[in-house]
Amino acid sequence: MNQNIKIRDLSHAGEGVGLINEKVCFVPGLLPGEEAFVEVIENKKNFQRGRVLELLQPSEHRVSSPCPYQGECGGCPLMPLEYNEQFLWKKNFSERTMKKMAGLDLIYGDLIPADKTLFYRNKLTLFIENGKVGFKEQRSSQVVPIENCMVADESFAPFFSILEGREDLFSAVLRKADEGVMVILQGERLKKDYKFYRELAEAGAKSIYFSEQKKGDPSLSGRLSHLRGEKTLSYHVMGREFSLTPRSFFQIHKEQARKLYELVRDFADLQKDQSVLDLYCGQGTLGAYLASYARNVIGVEVVQEAVNQAEQSIPSNMELLQGRVEHMDLPKVDVVILDPPRAGVEDQVIQKLLDMGPDKILYVSCNPVTQARDIKKLLTSYSVEKAGLVDLFPNTAHIESVMLLTRNLS
Repeated sequence: MNQNIKIRDLSHAGEGVGLINEKVCFVPGLLPGEEAFVEVIENKKNFQRGRVLELLQPSEHRVSSPCPYQGECGGCPLMPLEYNEQFLWKKNFSERTMKKMAGLDLIYGDLIPADKTLFYRNKLTLFIENGKVGFKEQRSSQVVPIENCMVADESFAPFFSILEGREDLFSAVLRKADEGVMVILQGERLKKDYKFYRELAEAGAKSIYFSEQKKGDPSLSGRLSHLRGEKTLSYHVMGREFSLTPRSFFQIHKEQARKLYELVRDFADLQKDQSVLDLYCGQGTLGAYLASYARNVIGVEVVQEAVNQAEQSIPSNMELLQGRVEHMDLPKVDVVILDPPRAGVEDQVIQKLLDMGPDKILYVSCNPVTQARDIKKLLTSYSVEKAGLVDLFPNTAHIESVMLLTRNLS
């Protein structure tokens, strides 16, 4: 069924949203205000999905995408939209979400767009199918062959062609460190090929691993084998050196991560006699930075490997506890930092925080939906004093949000 559609907004995934026969239709590649002739390719009870056949009226904010694969791989749905309009949409979407889910008429006062919108990603997962290297199509497991990525660090470019033709691999993860690239090859079984390893090294791979795992699982959950080069590489965050390993977590936009940490510092306004609890702390990069402004920082992280790596880098007034936050007896502190995964904060943790009653809670999130859900629960004892947005994901629909909550005196 082919129909005309006018796009009124974007979905949380960056797809165009309009109505066809009074039913919502999602159309990738269209921007707000645009009119198009589309084919309805999926018709469910409550929504439809469409494919653009002809763009009838383009948006005044549409720009020519620098990516030759735009519309195929689905990785950067907002790239055809002027960057300032991208950021404005993210702000509006975050504010609407907070209103809808938490009942807050919130205005984000601190807005930090990205100066670098291309070649910023310090981590990339490449999929390999029938020897072709690329990314997954939007809402599909099919791999779109790609020769380079416009948002990936430029040092990754040579690896696309080197990985081509490797039918023993399902995927490969590329990670940028201070001194070069770490390559983690993924598959069920790797053929020994020293010429291949040498090509990777000559292209800039300073560390090469193999992760043994099933097809379709790019999570690095398999058994790791070190193949060549250094076992760990260096990665500096806010002037402090950390170890980069295959499973380390660091923010993917290094320049914007610095601005994010500075915003958290400014919102927290720490005093030298205050204690800080850093929950879901990963390798402790944020807590280590804040430690110089506080009496002490206690970080909590579930992944033992992350704790082991962090202990080599954290300052003397920071300690780390390993375990699941919801199962731990949390110490009483003045300030709590929350930086959970996209799934948000567990109900048990919310209750622990309400019982503890710290003066301030800083909530950092890349998912406005789960953040709004959790903020609503905290509003029984806290008020949102400040809110800011930092764009760590230019050309995508994602944004990083920071909120300062202060305890109600009553």
